Parts: sequence; structure tokens; C-alpha cells
Amino acid sequence: MYQLVCEITKNENTACLAGVIYMTSPYFFTDIYIRHALGECLAFVFIPLVFLGLFRLFETGKKHDVLIFGAASLLLSHNITTMITAVFAVFYGILNIKKLKNRRVKKSLLVDIILIILMTSFYWIPFLQNKGASDYQVFEKNAMATKESFLSHTIEAKDLLLTQKDTIFVFEIGLPVVFMLIFSVMAFRRVENGKKEYVFFLVSGMISLWMVTKYFPWKWIPSCFYIVQFPWRMLVFSTFFFAIVASINMEVLIRKFNWKDVRNSYFDLPFVYIFQIS
Repeated sequence: MYQLVCEITKNENTACLAGVIYMTSPYFFTDIYIRHALGECLAFVFIPLVFLGLFRLFETGKKHDVLIFGAASLLLSHNITTMITAVFAVFYGILNIKKLKNRRVKKSLLVDIILIILMTSFYWIPFLQNKGASDYQVFEKNAMATKESFLSHTIEAKDLLLTQKDTIFVFEIGLPVVFMLIFSVMAFRRVENGKKEYVFFLVSGMISLWMVTKYFPWKWIPSCFYIVQFPWRMLVFSTFFFAIVASINMEVLIRKFNWKDVRNSYFDLPFVYIFQIS
């Protein structure tokens, strides 16, 4: 995460803050200490690598091992998260459609995809074979992937800000992040490096957060999407996208008001953040 934001913003302090926000997010802690969701925890590691690889690909047109390693590891960690990441990756590719027209970029991306498929074939080939020959509960119409079960796991908007006492899982965004995101309106026009990525991450984060709540029109979505099982899985992606946006907002805010004292100690902000959540 640090490397991704550092290459996008060209600012090590912003990257450091983004990395700390990402790895101390409430939902990540929920995955570790409450849900014990090992696969999804591992997915947190590889999502930034996927986008780092894509960013480097679009910037240089060269094949990068980080994309191959990140995507392959993500698939082997958590296939549902992999599918959702692929959707966002496609939209990120559309955002860079002009660069995709470059023959060098297309060739490198094709080679990357082929290598990812080959490297993970020991997993997905037996998986498809067993799926065709066996009954899995997750694929049964009257089991986990039902419309009723899926819709029952959407949450109220207030749960994103405050966790109720009788709630087991924590779905909060985190007050420090909410505070940092407020400055997006001001920061939008002042982003110096990676403005296109900034807009993409901001919009994607907002959509991801909307998809968690009861206000997203899930009831009209094709039933094949219910394989996700829990709408609040999208917090993985809002956490990822908002960590980047929030850190860039802080960098813009400090630069705009020329807070020299804060800028000189900007590297200490991640440690202040850790102190707050502890």
C-alpha cells in the first residue's frame, strides 16, 4: 500500500499515512479478531499489489511481476474478493482506455493475464471439476446464496459511523478517516499527482460504501451476484480506496495552509493515528 501511494503521489509521507490507515481499519481488525476470516485478511495484502501492477503497466507499458504475483496470490487467497477486484480493475482499465490502445500495453497485459491463469491453474481447474461433479452449499439456491439471506446482511448507514452495543461485527469506517474524507471537496482541485487515480478511488470508495447499505438496489440485481454472500464484504474495498483518498486529502490540506510544523512532523501522523484507535 505504501509503495502504491508513493508512486502515485510522489510523496513518502502521504504513502506512509495511507499504509497505516489501511492496516488499522476497523473492518480489517474485525476480519482478524472477530470473524477470523483468514482468506479475506490475506486478500487485504494483495489488492494494493494488483493496482500497483496496473498503475505501472499503464505508466510504462511494460510487463510487471508485481501484477502477476498480486493477482495470482489474491486468487489463491479469496476468490470472491478476486472477482470484485477484477470488476474494479476493468473500470480502472476503462479509465485508461487511451493507454490500453497502445500495442505495447495490450501485449504486456495479455502476457500478464496468461501467466496469472497458468500459475493458478493447479487451483481453478480442480475447483471447476469438483464444482461440476458435486453440490456446494454456497451455490445452492436455497442455501447461502439466496436473495433473502443476502439482503438480510445489508446494514444501516448509522452502523458505518457507530457500532451498537449488541453488535458482534464492527462495520465502522473510523472517525479519523471520516474526518479526513470531509476535505475531499477542497482537495479535489488541488491534487498535484495522480489526480485521475484520486477521482477513481474516491468514486469507487463511495460506490463500495453505498453497496454495503440497505439503500443500494440489491433487490433488482441479478441473482448471480448473491454469490458474494454478504454485502458488507464491500468494506474491504471502501477501506482500500478511502485509505488512499484520506491520506491525499491530508497532504493537500497541509500544503494549502502551509502548516510548516505539521509538515515537518507529518511522518509522525501515522503514529498519532495508531494512538487514537488504541
